[in-house]
Amino acid sequence: VEALAQRVGGAEQSPMVRFWLMWHLHGGFDGLLRMGMARTTIFRKVKRFRHLFGQHPDEFEFPGVTVDFGAYWAGAAEAEAKRKRLTSKE
Repeated sequence: VEALAQRVGGAEQSPMVRFWLMWHLHGGFDGLLRMGMARTTIFRKVKRFRHLFGQHPDEFEFPGVTVDFGAYWAGAAEAEAKRKRLTSKE
């Protein structure tokens, strides 16, 4: 992890960590497309990710990081329901 931190500065690392997380939560390339991300943006971000971390987002694992898909999607559904309730009152 220390070698990774030395190679990748925080300003560069943060967007790529978010990209990696969204990649996994939304099902990779096709999921990001469905989410509305442009194909060229996805390809550019995958290229940048590989440059910084040495692996494709599908293959790379952040040490100590696990993703609880069920909790994420349950929370996302709850947040969406709340948003709909709030906007319907306006």
